[in-house]
Amino acid sequence: MDSVELLTLFGLTQQEAKIYCSLHGHDPATGYELAKVTGISRSNTYAGLSNLVEKGAAHQIDGKPIRYQAVPVSEFCRNVIRSLQASRDILERFLTPADDPVKAYLTVKGSMNIRNKIETLIEGTHHRIYISMAETLLRPFLPSLEKLVEGGRKVVIITNSQILIKEAAIYITQKPSDHIRVISDSVKALTGGLDESPNCTCLYSRKENLVSLIKDSIKNEIELIKLSGGDA
Repeated sequence: MDSVELLTLFGLTQQEAKIYCSLHGHDPATGYELAKVTGISRSNTYAGLSNLVEKGAAHQIDGKPIRYQAVPVSEFCRNVIRSLQASRDILERFLTPADDPVKAYLTVKGSMNIRNKIETLIEGTHHRIYISMAETLLRPFLPSLEKLVEGGRKVVIITNSQILIKEAAIYITQKPSDHIRVISDSVKALTGGLDESPNCTCLYSRKENLVSLIKDSIKNEIELIKLSGGDA
């Protein structure tokens, strides 16, 4: 994703994001100057600048002519995240989940959604987590797994390359490049394929039969690794 696409994740339209990026390189600037740089019509540029000011991504410098200055991207992003966190807290108070979540087989589709589900499983682990995947897929989750270990949780990892997480149980074996299995607290399971494709899918469930099936599969794999002299 480029800068414009990333900025749309923080509430800017593509046109506003383009103006914001250009403003960073010509700061401060008038709407007329930015229209020339971006190729966006003057009316749309001025409208976009007005929206950027309203959304906290730019400041207006009064004078003749009026100029605009970009709010640093780190500050803008932190402000958006802070606002979203406050909104999340309000929503959690009003939209409380059922006490007993429905146990079903749920399809999680798309690379980003699957990675988010893995992070949610890691963050929600209270006692132990088993995670089996190739080192290239595992790498983004290492900081979260390290926090689990630091918090006294048991972390068991099966992967294809040595990694360093103190106090974690790590087993090395050959792994398919895209296949993953995760068990959290022996009650939540995720299994399937993970790559950069928007069509990759995983199965998630709290059903005991799937959780037990994957848990037994991981335990059997660990036993085979031990018998073959694999690392731990």
